[in-house]
Amino acid sequence: MSHSSLLLSINAESSSVKITLFALLLQQDGALLHNHHVLDIYIPFPLVNAYISGLLNLSPTLKYSRGSRNISASKIPDEISSHIDAVGCILSTILADTGLKILTDKESITHVYHRIVHDRNYLAPHVIDQETYQKIDRLTDLAPL
Repeated sequence: MSHSSLLLSINAESSSVKITLFALLLQQDGALLHNHHVLDIYIPFPLVNAYISGLLNLSPTLKYSRGSRNISASKIPDEISSHIDAVGCILSTILADTGLKILTDKESITHVYHRIVHDRNYLAPHVIDQETYQKIDRLTDLAPL
């Protein structure tokens, strides 16, 4: 298998944010035939898990692990009080990890995924364009994340 690209998976819940960084590895000995086209098979390989919990509390914490190693668990700065702040904090932590050689800068991340709730119109991965963004924005009363 060889390295293809990096994928960031984001899961924001009511009081927490979890981010997993995956390397998408091209499987050398496999391919699919779809509509007379050969499609490569990519295998997601988890590199980093980072989790901020307690965003609604006075003392949110960050847990960060690379592979099977827990790198840190610590209280985060008081200015991290929203999901946007939490995502920024986690991304900064990932980018500062000198043990993560495959990630050279944020532009190395080629795909970003986020779980969306309360809309049966999007049951499969979907590119967020202006129309999709507006549909999701109308759902924020149901699921404000």
